[in-house]
Amino acid sequence: MDHNFIIQLLKEKEANLLNELQHVRAAMEGFIKENTEALFPKHSKYDLVAELIPVAYEACSTYNSKILFILNKEEKPMMVDEIVAEIMIAEPLLDIKKLHNTIGYSLSMLAKNGRVKKHPFNRHIKYSL
Repeated sequence: MDHNFIIQLLKEKEANLLNELQHVRAAMEGFIKENTEALFPKHSKYDLVAELIPVAYEACSTYNSKILFILNKEEKPMMVDEIVAEIMIAEPLLDIKKLHNTIGYSLSMLAKNGRVKKHPFNRHIKYSL
Protein backbone atom coordinates (compact mmCIF):
# COMPACT_ATOMS: atom_id res chain seq x y z
CA MET A 1 0.00 0.00 0.00
CA ASP A 2 1.05 3.55 -0.67
CA HIS A 3 2.14 5.59 2.38
CA ASN A 4 -0.12 8.51 1.44
CA PHE A 5 -3.12 6.17 1.26
CA ILE A 6 -2.36 4.79 4.73
CA ILE A 7 -1.94 8.30 6.14
CA GLN A 8 -5.28 9.35 4.63
CA LEU A 9 -6.99 6.29 6.14
CA LEU A 10 -5.50 7.07 9.55
CA LYS A 11 -6.63 10.70 9.34
CA GLU A 12 -10.18 9.59 8.51
CA LYS A 13 -10.14 7.14 11.42
CA GLU A 14 -8.92 9.91 13.73
CA ALA A 15 -11.73 12.24 12.62
CA ASN A 16 -14.31 9.49 13.18
CA LEU A 17 -12.92 8.73 16.64
CA LEU A 18 -12.96 12.41 17.63
CA ASN A 19 -16.57 12.67 16.48
CA GLU A 20 -17.46 9.54 18.45
CA LEU A 21 -15.68 10.96 21.51
CA GLN A 22 -17.87 14.07 21.35
CA HIS A 23 -20.98 11.89 21.23
CA VAL A 24 -19.77 9.89 24.22
CA ARG A 25 -19.07 13.11 26.15
CA ALA A 26 -22.55 14.40 25.32
CA ALA A 27 -24.09 11.13 26.54
CA MET A 28 -22.02 11.31 29.73
CA GLU A 29 -23.21 14.86 30.27
CA GLY A 30 -26.81 13.68 30.05
CA PHE A 31 -26.24 11.05 32.72
CA ILE A 32 -24.16 13.33 34.92
CA LYS A 33 -26.47 16.34 34.62
CA GLU A 34 -28.99 14.90 37.07
CA ASN A 35 -26.34 14.48 39.75
CA THR A 36 -24.26 17.57 39.01
CA GLU A 37 -25.74 19.52 41.91
CA ALA A 38 -24.81 16.80 44.40
CA LEU A 39 -21.37 16.14 42.95
CA PHE A 40 -20.38 19.73 42.25
CA PRO A 41 -22.13 22.33 44.45
CA LYS A 42 -22.98 25.72 42.96
CA HIS A 43 -19.94 27.33 44.61
CA SER A 44 -17.65 24.90 42.76
CA LYS A 45 -15.65 26.24 39.83
CA TYR A 46 -16.15 22.99 37.94
CA ASP A 47 -17.85 23.66 34.62
CA LEU A 48 -19.09 20.63 32.73
CA VAL A 49 -19.94 22.67 29.62
CA ALA A 50 -16.38 24.00 29.32
CA GLU A 51 -15.13 20.43 29.01
CA LEU A 52 -17.35 19.83 26.01
CA ILE A 53 -16.36 22.90 24.01
CA PRO A 54 -14.12 21.86 21.11
CA VAL A 55 -10.69 23.45 20.87
CA ALA A 56 -10.78 23.54 17.05
CA TYR A 57 -13.44 23.83 14.37
CA GLU A 58 -13.96 20.58 12.49
CA ALA A 59 -16.38 20.07 9.62
CA CYS A 60 -17.13 16.54 10.87
CA SER A 61 -18.28 17.85 14.28
CA THR A 62 -21.91 18.07 15.32
CA TYR A 63 -23.67 21.39 14.88
CA ASN A 64 -23.88 21.74 18.67
CA SER A 65 -20.08 21.44 18.86
CA LYS A 66 -19.64 23.95 16.04
CA ILE A 67 -21.97 26.42 17.79
CA LEU A 68 -20.21 26.02 21.14
CA PHE A 69 -16.82 26.47 19.48
CA ILE A 70 -17.91 29.67 17.72
CA LEU A 71 -19.56 31.16 20.82
CA ASN A 72 -16.46 30.36 22.86
CA LYS A 73 -14.14 31.81 20.21
CA GLU A 74 -16.11 35.05 19.79
CA GLU A 75 -16.66 35.53 23.55
CA LYS A 76 -19.79 37.63 22.96
CA PRO A 77 -23.51 37.04 22.50
CA MET A 78 -24.34 36.24 18.87
CA MET A 79 -27.49 35.97 16.76
CA VAL A 80 -28.27 32.96 14.58
CA ASP A 81 -27.26 34.88 11.45
CA GLU A 82 -23.84 35.69 12.91
CA ILE A 83 -23.19 32.06 13.82
CA VAL A 84 -24.35 30.92 10.37
CA ALA A 85 -21.95 33.44 8.78
CA GLU A 86 -19.03 31.99 10.76
CA ILE A 87 -19.91 28.45 9.70
CA MET A 88 -20.28 29.53 6.07
CA ILE A 89 -16.74 30.94 6.16
CA ALA A 90 -15.43 27.53 7.23
CA GLU A 91 -17.80 25.49 5.04
CA PRO A 92 -18.89 27.61 2.04
CA LEU A 93 -20.58 24.72 0.19
CA LEU A 94 -23.37 24.28 2.75
CA ASP A 95 -26.96 25.25 1.91
CA ILE A 96 -27.42 28.51 3.83
CA LYS A 97 -31.20 28.14 4.24
CA LYS A 98 -30.96 24.63 5.69
CA LEU A 99 -27.99 25.69 7.81
CA HIS A 100 -29.93 28.65 9.23
CA ASN A 101 -32.83 26.38 10.23
CA THR A 102 -30.50 23.78 11.73
CA ILE A 103 -28.52 26.33 13.74
CA GLY A 104 -31.71 28.00 15.00
CA TYR A 105 -33.09 24.66 16.17
CA SER A 106 -29.77 23.59 17.72
CA LEU A 107 -29.48 26.87 19.62
CA SER A 108 -33.00 26.54 20.99
CA MET A 109 -32.21 23.01 22.22
CA LEU A 110 -28.89 24.13 23.70
CA ALA A 111 -30.71 26.95 25.52
CA LYS A 112 -33.46 24.59 26.70
CA ASN A 113 -30.81 22.27 28.17
CA GLY A 114 -28.95 25.15 29.83
CA ARG A 115 -25.86 24.89 27.62
CA VAL A 116 -26.21 28.44 26.25
CA LYS A 117 -27.91 31.59 27.51
CA LYS A 118 -30.51 33.68 25.69
CA HIS A 119 -30.27 37.49 25.54
CA PRO A 120 -33.19 39.52 24.10
CA PHE A 121 -31.96 41.98 21.49
CA ASN A 122 -34.30 44.21 19.41
CA ARG A 123 -36.99 41.57 18.80
CA HIS A 124 -34.27 38.98 18.21
CA ILE A 125 -32.32 36.70 20.48
CA LYS A 126 -28.57 36.54 20.98
CA TYR A 127 -26.93 33.48 22.47
CA SER A 128 -23.82 33.13 24.61
CA LEU A 129 -22.09 30.56 26.79
